[in-house]
Amino acid sequence: MDHFQEIREKLAERELDAMMLTNEANRLYATGFHSTDTDGLALVTRKNTYYFTDSRYTEAAQRVIKNAVMREVGAGRGYGVLVEEVIREEGLQKIGFEDAYMTVQDYERYRKALSCELVPATDLMLQYITAGKAAIDGLPCEKPDKTVSEGMKISVRGLGKIKLAQVNGKTKKDRISVVIHRYV
Repeated sequence: MDHFQEIREKLAERELDAMMLTNEANRLYATGFHSTDTDGLALVTRKNTYYFTDSRYTEAAQRVIKNAVMREVGAGRGYGVLVEEVIREEGLQKIGFEDAYMTVQDYERYRKALSCELVPATDLMLQYITAGKAAIDGLPCEKPDKTVSEGMKISVRGLGKIKLAQVNGKTKKDRISVVIHRYV
C-alpha cells in the first residue's frame, strides 16, 4: 500500500511542485517498501511518483512499489542526477525536503546539484503523527520527537505496524542504526 496520492494532495496547498523523501521512515510510509538508511529516494510530484534506488534493491522495489517510475542509481548517476532529470522533464521549480532529517552535507549536495528551490517541508510528513495516525505500543503518539526503545511496537493507521527489534548504535554518518521487524 502506498500513500502517494495523500502526499500529492498536500503539494498544491504548500505551493510545492514535489516532495523529496530521503528519510527511511517516510519512504516506507510513502511507498510501502522498506530500504535501509539512505538506500532509496522517493520523489512525489503533482503528476508522477518516482523511486530511485541501487541495483541491490531494484527488483524487490519493483515487486512492492506499483505506482511509481523506477530509476536506478549508478556510476555518475546518483540521486541528485536522477532528481535533476525529473526537474527538467516536469519543469519543477519548488521541491519540499525533510529538513528535520536531512544532514547539512546532504542538503548542500542537493542544493548544488538541483536547478530548483529546496523548501523545508518536514511538517508535510509529520502531519501523520499530529493527525493521530501514529501509535506506540497501542497508545496514541502526537509527538514527532518521542523516544522509542527496543521492543516497542510502532503503528501508523493505513501503513501497518513495525517492532523496533534492536538498536545497533551510530553509523558513520552519525545516524542511529536499528533493526525493525515489519508485521505483514
